[in-house]
Amino acid sequence: MTIFDKYVNINPILKGLYYMKNIAWDVDGVLTDLSEFQLKVGEKYFKKKYNMDIVDPKGSSIKKIFDCTDKEEYEFWRDNIIYYATKWPIRPGASEIINKLTNDGCNNFILTSRIKTDEKTLVGLLMRSLLKIWLLKNKINIKPNQFHFCSIKNSAEEKSKFCKEHNIDYVIDDDTLNVKSLKEETNTFKFSNVYNEEKIDGVTDVKYFYELYENILKDNGSFRFLKKAERDELTHEELVDYYKNLKESYIKNKPLTNIDFAEKFYHFVYPGLSKLFNLKYPHILDENASLPKENGVIYVANHRDMIDPPLIMSVLGNRPVHLLLKAEFLNTPFKSFLKSLGCVFVHRGNRDSEILSSEELSKILLNGGNVIIFPEGTRNKTNETLLDFKTGAVSIAQRTGAPIVPIAITKKFDDYSEKILIKTGEKMYVDYFDDICEKNRELRSKIEDMLLDENKSKVKKKTI
Repeated sequence: MTIFDKYVNINPILKGLYYMKNIAWDVDGVLTDLSEFQLKVGEKYFKKKYNMDIVDPKGSSIKKIFDCTDKEEYEFWRDNIIYYATKWPIRPGASEIINKLTNDGCNNFILTSRIKTDEKTLVGLLMRSLLKIWLLKNKINIKPNQFHFCSIKNSAEEKSKFCKEHNIDYVIDDDTLNVKSLKEETNTFKFSNVYNEEKIDGVTDVKYFYELYENILKDNGSFRFLKKAERDELTHEELVDYYKNLKESYIKNKPLTNIDFAEKFYHFVYPGLSKLFNLKYPHILDENASLPKENGVIYVANHRDMIDPPLIMSVLGNRPVHLLLKAEFLNTPFKSFLKSLGCVFVHRGNRDSEILSSEELSKILLNGGNVIIFPEGTRNKTNETLLDFKTGAVSIAQRTGAPIVPIAITKKFDDYSEKILIKTGEKMYVDYFDDICEKNRELRSKIEDMLLDENKSKVKKKTI
């Protein structure tokens, strides 16, 4: 028995036995941001059709938000339900967390009272079918016998009955009345929205799916990623064992990115695209630059222009890399191309998305892939040399043991007076016992020094 195993007996949040759990998910208000839909779409609809404004932005329904009649509410949903059921996006992190729980051995159920889905009519069949198609489109595969459709009128009663009859261990809902009823039957989580701020005894409020995931793992004593405060409680040997287990869990659970396909596609498109890019943006690699030959490397660079990613790709040669990009690229014509390249997307400011994208990059690295990260998080449009660095790159390096190669892009693309010079620094490693913030400052300083040295060199040349 290792020290780590002994510690588990005291602190079961680290590693536990296999648990099969039944989890029931509401859809509207949990998997979707119902409030955002009602406010955004409803505001345009009621202004145009009735010249009505929002009355209560914290209302739970169209009727409460716009203080409209039953008929007007009915007309809104009649005109917009198909768009909502087919086009409205799933919340960031929902698909990933449900699939993680499935991989952990949990049974996931859909328990919803979406309008018309309980009806034994053609309209009811259509609404049920649209929901199932929407889930599949968002990569959530629920077995046919694990759907249950409730009426709106008796939602609380029917959901509670279902949980009791099907031995549901956890249920996630957003409706306050439903939650008050459900908590009497099983462990209940209330997904926080602007319309359900009331605190309910015996119910845990969650705002993010990863938070929910952590709560379920903690209850079951299963292995999970520890927060800094929890890691600080571990001894030297326990911390080593913890990171060893973390790496094993990443390797065991393969990345969502199809690395083999992405890298074959990369090799296929690179020769032609690099030639076109090099003609448009001539650049050179510093003669003292040293690029590692091995894979599983984190390339970290400053960011001033949209062309920065392909510039670094060009410098690296025909060596596949996976970019961390903002999720807004998913709404561009380049969506399919970027996905084929194996890019990882993050919804900035969304904790679920930030954690899950970090995990995905960690899995890619441990499976031999290379990644590019711009730790400034956005393009630097200021006169400052660098923006503040986010800690994601050094945190991933600490978890995976992957080396970081600092890269400095030394000029803006709107200056065509000379070729773009790319400089690289020595490989940097982050140990399990290093302070993340200190290593992040060290990384920033390395890139800043390369940029400042080049600026000084240019000033000296002009003076001479």
